[in-house]
Amino acid sequence: MIDSPSSTNPSVSGYDIMVEFLPIAEMMDDLPFLSQDSRNTTIVVLASGLIEKFLRMSLISLFRTDVASKTMIENVFEGNGPLATFSSKIEVCAGLGNIDADARHDLKIIKKVRNAFAHSPRQLHLKDFSACLSLKLRCKLNIQDDCREREMFKHSCGGVVGKLSLGTLWSIAAGRVISTNKDAVSKEYASMIQSLRTDEARKDESAAPFE
Repeated sequence: MIDSPSSTNPSVSGYDIMVEFLPIAEMMDDLPFLSQDSRNTTIVVLASGLIEKFLRMSLISLFRTDVASKTMIENVFEGNGPLATFSSKIEVCAGLGNIDADARHDLKIIKKVRNAFAHSPRQLHLKDFSACLSLKLRCKLNIQDDCREREMFKHSCGGVVGKLSLGTLWSIAAGRVISTNKDAVSKEYASMIQSLRTDEARKDESAAPFE
């Protein structure tokens, strides 16, 4: 038996995704990692941290309202939760279609760069990461830097943030539309189920032996 669908809603059992989303979205006009005065480590830490927050929100925006709660979200995304790591968020977002192949490609490079900076006992420079030259995404902001690797890293991070931001808003909007039009959704759902049952009945009749 097919269960009736549950809507995705920005407010889930005491958790409102917009409370987390809006303060971060306000940074879009002035992304902190694009500052010309920022050091390489600051750029990498700020950019990767912001991206990880958007990956988290992109996933939460698809959670079912009948099972999600603030506590559950904490258990999933924090500590030893299944989506607590950067890698897990990237792969699940890719599997759900929240990010495309180019974004996934860039995110894996960004993750490697972030890990290198986070675990190095010495000061690192983006100019030493040639992988940055293969980053694919570009943002619409006017980004110029005397270091080509750093410029492309900033462009890619800005592009990823832009894609995730718009995708998350789309999911939230879709959830609100479904939530406020439950009768129409239920009616369409019932129609689809009836159509499936009719098709199954026709198949059974055609498979019956001749008397």
